[in-house]
Amino acid sequence: MAEGLKDFRFDRFLSSDLGRARRTADIISGLLGLAYETDARLRERHLGVLQGLTWAELGARHPAVMAGMKSGDPDYRIPEGESRRECQARHVACLEDLARRCPGQSVLVVSHGGVLRSFMDRALDIPLGKSAPTRSPMRPLMS
Repeated sequence: MAEGLKDFRFDRFLSSDLGRARRTADIISGLLGLAYETDARLRERHLGVLQGLTWAELGARHPAVMAGMKSGDPDYRIPEGESRRECQARHVACLEDLARRCPGQSVLVVSHGGVLRSFMDRALDIPLGKSAPTRSPMRPLMS
């Protein structure tokens, strides 16, 4: 990815403060010679009591929470975590703040798939819970 960005000019560089995004930002920063800032608002959805569990563990330990997540209700709040609506609001607030602070500037953002989905859904005016599934139709679903 860093190699593909080398011919572009960026005025600002922002990354999620989580490890995977920071490692990606470090690589890009090294190649482009552009320092980056981190912003916790670019983190993925906080999964609360589900955080760090495998798919198998999720269903076994927290079946009611999993049912709430699968319901598609954008206001369902995971215990000790956040709802999809809260998560999207955090992501979009970061982007809107960045647009206000950097008018006319070219900004590179490194984040996570869920964050990008929030941006795309908002930009395309797709209601929460109505966007396309995140799993590829070519990959089998896990049971």
